[in-house]
Amino acid sequence: MPILVTCSTGILPNEHYMKFLQHIDFVLAVTVPKCIDCFEGLLILGGYDVDPQLYGEDYCHAANTIDAPRDELDLALIKLFIAQKKPIWGICRGIQVINVALGGTLVQDLPDERRLDHGNGIMHTVNHAPYTLARELWGAMSVVNSFHHQAIDRLAPGLIAASVCEDGVIEAIEHETLPIFAVQWHPERDPLQPAFFGEIKQAVI
Repeated sequence: MPILVTCSTGILPNEHYMKFLQHIDFVLAVTVPKCIDCFEGLLILGGYDVDPQLYGEDYCHAANTIDAPRDELDLALIKLFIAQKKPIWGICRGIQVINVALGGTLVQDLPDERRLDHGNGIMHTVNHAPYTLARELWGAMSVVNSFHHQAIDRLAPGLIAASVCEDGVIEAIEHETLPIFAVQWHPERDPLQPAFFGEIKQAVI
């Protein structure tokens, strides 16, 4: 069965995503389907910032760029897939909106609030916690890229920090009981991490 994929409103997945998605049976979500029985899982790609009002905060930074229709779509789909205990994967914005959907909060701007720079493709190491899928895929430590100015602040109930940067930023999450796995970095960009998409391909075969 195919997976359902979400991306920014009115924008198709870019060539970096398509390099891997072309090898996976997928359908691009435009609206919330009436039934998700025909989908194996949900993949939430990167995109604009999650509306801070969805986690109980006001807009604090001019850097925030909101895609309200995408927020509505992602949150509705996450709810549906969780209800059926179907797999959910996330990349960049994906990890953030999953955390918000489950009751967590975000740092609205890392440079301003934490004096941290995780943008413009900066490379850094992340430590993968024992007994997690992240550790199984990439070992104890790996080098990842950074193209984000927001990150998880308060982790939602049920989620665990599977990967963490040395500066404390949560870089991957897994759920204690549900098939949810998401990363803050972009595995489709250098340094490539095809194992992330391999997990999805294996799940839909």
